[in-house]
Amino acid sequence: MPGAPASRERGSGNAFPVLFCREIDLGEALRHNESNNSVQEEMVAETDFDRIRKQVRQFVVERDWDQFHSPKNLSMALIVEAAELVEHFQWLTEEQSGKLSPEKLAEVELELADIQIYLLSLAEKLQLDVITAVEKKLALNAEKYPADKVRGSSRKYTEYK
Repeated sequence: MPGAPASRERGSGNAFPVLFCREIDLGEALRHNESNNSVQEEMVAETDFDRIRKQVRQFVVERDWDQFHSPKNLSMALIVEAAELVEHFQWLTEEQSGKLSPEKLAEVELELADIQIYLLSLAEKLQLDVITAVEKKLALNAEKYPADKVRGSSRKYTEYK
């Protein structure tokens, strides 16, 4: 049911963030197989994204902050939050950056949340669908970086012939 709280808990085995699930037709999914767990997870994921987007919007409206949320201001706030995320990793080795303490991980989690909140607000302000944008970008990147040519390499697409 759209807008209903999700029942999925942390550690459910879903390896991908909720925000990158594709939209699906609920009726088609139910007809496909009501007991199929992956279809059910996609339905929950779609609801999670909508629920969070609505919560962010409500938070802004309740505080009358929309007047400050121009695309310019939101994009600037987004980059400030991204810089605060980077600050947690500054001067760490590669190994250290992958082994954060629970306290540091909790701080990183909050920075990621700030980034996502501003990203959702900016997308709403510009009337952009984040899911569609990600799907388009992944398709473009698949053309630029064919797996059979780039596997294991970090070179830029212009360096491949």
